[in-house]
Amino acid sequence: MSPSLLEVVVTGGSTKRIAWGDEGEAVMPELVYEHPRTGAARTGDESMAAGTGHRSRRNHFIPRLLLRGFASRVDGAKAWVYQALRGRTELMEVSTTDGGVERDFYGKTGDVEDELAFRENEHAPLVRRLRCREIDAADPPAIARFVSDLIIRTRNSRLGMAEFAAQMLDTFMRALETQAVRDRFQQDLMTVPTYRQTLTILKVLPPAFREAMLNSLDPTLAKAFRGDAADLMRWMLASAPPNLMLDSVRDAQIRALTEDRGARENNLRALQWTVESAPGGTFILGEVGVLARFGDEHVVHAPLRPQGAPVAFYLPLSSSSLLVGREESDNGYTPDAETLNIASAELSRSVFVSSTTSERERRYAVSIGARSALFSEEEVAQAMLQALGLVPGHSEK
Repeated sequence: MSPSLLEVVVTGGSTKRIAWGDEGEAVMPELVYEHPRTGAARTGDESMAAGTGHRSRRNHFIPRLLLRGFASRVDGAKAWVYQALRGRTELMEVSTTDGGVERDFYGKTGDVEDELAFRENEHAPLVRRLRCREIDAADPPAIARFVSDLIIRTRNSRLGMAEFAAQMLDTFMRALETQAVRDRFQQDLMTVPTYRQTLTILKVLPPAFREAMLNSLDPTLAKAFRGDAADLMRWMLASAPPNLMLDSVRDAQIRALTEDRGARENNLRALQWTVESAPGGTFILGEVGVLARFGDEHVVHAPLRPQGAPVAFYLPLSSSSLLVGREESDNGYTPDAETLNIASAELSRSVFVSSTTSERERRYAVSIGARSALFSEEEVAQAMLQALGLVPGHSEK
């Protein structure tokens, strides 16, 4: 835990050091801290790096809090899971320290990882109770915060939105080849004062001087200032840093995690939440995390889709428990474990974890990433037409 967030008193613990991924060693203290919002004394189990002198840059995009629910074995504070990776049919047993991680996933400062670790510590008692099917009328706000964080924080969400942005950009670049879109873009750009003023200045310059000035520019940029605004956009996009899109999506994801939480939590708070139990080893956990169902259809999707708000959410809390949230108007259908497991694999981009490894899990592993795109090509095209203000289906050769 970051000392910038909490003042912690270590009241006891084990002096035995345990392995800490590739960052060195750790000890397991007992912590007592003052809750920053309620002021109440709280306790929590938190591994604290010993003797490394620096912050871990290996960030969990699948919370360790959930990973432990899919443990293949446990030895004191350490737990292992079977991890399936895209492109491999055999699962590998890894510790929860090493499962579902990516270097600097939340940035290099560690502030977001600290905040998420703090939230996981808050969510831990709730998750333990839910796994025991203990749920009461006061839990929906806490469940809403927990599920909301999971929907946004995943690697699946980030890469899916980055892919959508790239698809939108590619669709836009193709649309610029049509005269209708070029005319619309030219019209919109003329409302930008800087561009309009620059064109005005160029028009009053002596022709020879104006041509000399334009010829000194990049050819595409010069063409834009001769009146082809579509080429200006091409020049701007071609000049953008290669990682700009992914970095922008990451920044938006971090803002959604740390700032824009109210609306998502309010929608989730209004759902009816229950926990369903099953024998151990029933459920797997994909990096997609939360699953969802829209309308009356029985197909399970990722929760971020353009069809509007889901009518039901499904989150495997452990290999034997499933958290279900549904609207009052929902038909009450709950997919079976096989349907949910296949969806967890297909909707995940690269990884799922399981408490067991068998022919069943190897079969799931083959399907990892089969439906990982958040939006279809048709949905991207529709979104672009709406963004451009064009009638759906209209195009110009």
